[in-house]
Amino acid sequence: MAGQLARLVEVSGWANVRFGVVPGVAVPRVPLHGFSVYDDAAVSVETFTRELTLTDADEVRAYVEIFEGFERAAVFGDEARRLVERAGRAALKRLGEHLGSGDDSGEASA
Repeated sequence: MAGQLARLVEVSGWANVRFGVVPGVAVPRVPLHGFSVYDDAAVSVETFTRELTLTDADEVRAYVEIFEGFERAAVFGDEARRLVERAGRAALKRLGEHLGSGDDSGEASA
């Protein structure tokens, strides 16, 4: 996971990428599935069983509003990179603690 987070930090510096992170804050409407917004023309919705393309203006607007809520809650630029770097360090620390415990069962201990 730390490698994936490092890749996000790298890509976030590209000129053609706008990278945002939603910190641990409440977002009013969280979808139960992934989606991609293509301007105001279409939305691709990824359900458990298939992918749907929505083009009805009211449906597209609903997803655009959800996306805009995440965008308002997100941080960008250096602040976003710092959050990802912090998460990477925390993941490595947890991995080190797990490996150092001698417990390779994968089960949590109390």
